[in-house]
Amino acid sequence: MARASSAFALMLALILGVCCHGLRLKRNADLWRGAPYRHIVAFRYKPGTTEAKIQEVSGAFGKLPSLIPDVKSLSYGINNSPEKLTQGLDNIWWSTFKDAQGFNNYFTHPAHRKFQALVGPVLAGTPPDPEGSDLGVWVVDYKANVIVRRGRPGSMEGRIGHVVAFSFKDSASKKDIKKCVNAFNALPKKIDVIKGFDYGINISPEGVNKKMTHIWTIWFDSEGDRDAYLVNPDHVAFTEVVGPLITEDPLGVIVIDFKASEPPLFDAALAQVEEDADKEGNDDGEQVEEDADEEGDDDGEALVQSQEAEDTSFVQEEGEVDTEVDTTEVDTTEVDTEVDTEVDTKVIGKGEL
Repeated sequence: MARASSAFALMLALILGVCCHGLRLKRNADLWRGAPYRHIVAFRYKPGTTEAKIQEVSGAFGKLPSLIPDVKSLSYGINNSPEKLTQGLDNIWWSTFKDAQGFNNYFTHPAHRKFQALVGPVLAGTPPDPEGSDLGVWVVDYKANVIVRRGRPGSMEGRIGHVVAFSFKDSASKKDIKKCVNAFNALPKKIDVIKGFDYGINISPEGVNKKMTHIWTIWFDSEGDRDAYLVNPDHVAFTEVVGPLITEDPLGVIVIDFKASEPPLFDAALAQVEEDADKEGNDDGEQVEEDADEEGDDDGEALVQSQEAEDTSFVQEEGEVDTEVDTTEVDTTEVDTEVDTEVDTKVIGKGEL
């Protein structure tokens, strides 16, 4: 009898493991196909902020996906870039949404507002921080145009994310910027350690993008692959193209690298956030929903139109994992990715600021 029970328990564990693995793969497939909107947040905390407080903030952030179903995936990490171009930012959150309306719902959700109230006082740049007006938060959003994805499918967990953003000089012409974008978007064809590569124009309504307008996210299998990319002659040649075009004061580049993981949870610190969301969520949620019904479509369309109006140079690709776009001369035609309406929203890994 004992042996039969053990065998049954083992079989059940195997079945559950396979099912959970399937859900995880589906969730991360949505990251490419069904959730093309990226939301990137990075923090710099005030000097003297305790580790316990940082864990409290991280836990509250990690809890948001369970409170806001519009968030389709969330990866978290601590900066490990060797380039020293983070502008002091070290905690990064990389999340995805199905569409502009989903992001708008998240942005105005009562739980998100409560989180903002929690994190605000400990960010650098808020009184009485001597760093003054240099607020310790960076937020950019963009509709991802996938240049390439290849290698093993599924989870981003454990991979190295390489986020790059530029602010161009006013004197940089559209032709110069287009040349820069084309040169960057051509790198996946030349450097095979790049496993994922997408690009977009900032459309964040939050006004804390530090004037960064063009954003890329690149994925590598390991830090070693990332390091090989940095010294690759084709990458070095690209830096010589972009260098003269970006602003100098303040510096017009941010680079943050991170090993993607599921967000940390710190449940003891989440009770107040969750309680407040439950207490006020219904009334506020109804108002948010009414506002979204009245203005969401127009706002969402305006965000997308503002991006499409930019002189971008990319090909958005749709297909299987090993597909690669010829970027020798990057086509300026945008091909919209088909949105998967059956996005799974019940797995860990959703959320963001």
